[in-house]
Amino acid sequence: MGDNKMLRAGVIMSWFALSLTAAQSNMAAQSKTPAFEVVSVKRAPEILPGSNGHGSTGFGVSSDAAFVRYSGVSLQWLIMTAFETNEFAVRGPAWIGVERYEVVAKLPEGANKSEIPAMLRQLLFERFHLVVRQEEKRQKDYAMVVGKSGLLLRSASGINVGRSEQFGIGSSGLKIINMSLDRLAEILGRLLKRRVVNSAAIEGRFDGLIPLPPSAVTALMSGGDDVTQPDSDGDPIGALVAALQTVGLNLVQRDSSVRLVEVVSVDKAPTSN
Repeated sequence: MGDNKMLRAGVIMSWFALSLTAAQSNMAAQSKTPAFEVVSVKRAPEILPGSNGHGSTGFGVSSDAAFVRYSGVSLQWLIMTAFETNEFAVRGPAWIGVERYEVVAKLPEGANKSEIPAMLRQLLFERFHLVVRQEEKRQKDYAMVVGKSGLLLRSASGINVGRSEQFGIGSSGLKIINMSLDRLAEILGRLLKRRVVNSAAIEGRFDGLIPLPPSAVTALMSGGDDVTQPDSDGDPIGALVAALQTVGLNLVQRDSSVRLVEVVSVDKAPTSN
């Protein structure tokens, strides 16, 4: 009997030690999860009907060494950015594509911008109590390459040097300021609802205007999940391809995989700042 009691006691102590080790491991893992130092999250002002929440009506994205700022963005857009996928690949209640938010987040000192998606995921988990399921799926996407004429965007200069990356959608087209081609490819992917990979192999930051008609922007913003190969001048995809060619860039379709993110549960109102 004494031996059995000692055996049970030993098992209990072993279980307790393993549980404590697991808890300590989880705490250590959590402490290593990159996170913004200070975050302000609030509902954005109401967007006018028909604006799609973009362009001069309120949509804006910028970042520098100290802060990231998202203005007038949907929760769907935030999830897409956090999980490094495309807007069409985020599935959930309809309101996540309608409600708009303002986010200003301070980066930890010495943080790398490649850590921003992980920080944004942590923000969504903590402030919106986001729960998701993920899976990979084969699909078509695009590579962005330089055309035969060479890149025709201007190198960022003058007052734009040192400014944060800026992107806007206006009546004249897509305006970029101090933007890398990696970020431009990311934005094009959101318009196409497909991943766009920068294969141009050109470093630096650029200013310029991509002359996309407002009707094409509206069509791309409001289109469904499926997009066709950009081979027609009569559709918004063809219009975007033609606009990119004016600045020396081409899109080439290719086979790839995409991360599908299904929203299981999420709060519409973030926890208070």
